[in-house]
Amino acid sequence: MSFKDAIQDDIPIFTEFEEFAIKATYKGVDINILFDLESDDSEEILLPTIHARSLDVPNLAKGDTFIVEGVNYKVLDWYDLTGLKIISLNKEQF
Repeated sequence: MSFKDAIQDDIPIFTEFEEFAIKATYKGVDINILFDLESDDSEEILLPTIHARSLDVPNLAKGDTFIVEGVNYKVLDWYDLTGLKIISLNKEQF
């Protein structure tokens, strides 16, 4: 088994609700995510960040909305890892 295959096999473990993940709503569907604050490129600002399985966020686009613990967040940017998307968010202001 390659390292890439091993990572792919482990992603469901880390996104399992009973283990590490919390629920979020994306495009009307509940998905399991890892939610954290991570520093931006300048390392001066902490941005809300989601780690989600790539399969759960197909056709992800800037401006898409996630609802996490009752709070709306807009997608600012993201990058792909093997089977996982790291998504930077901005809290939606009303």
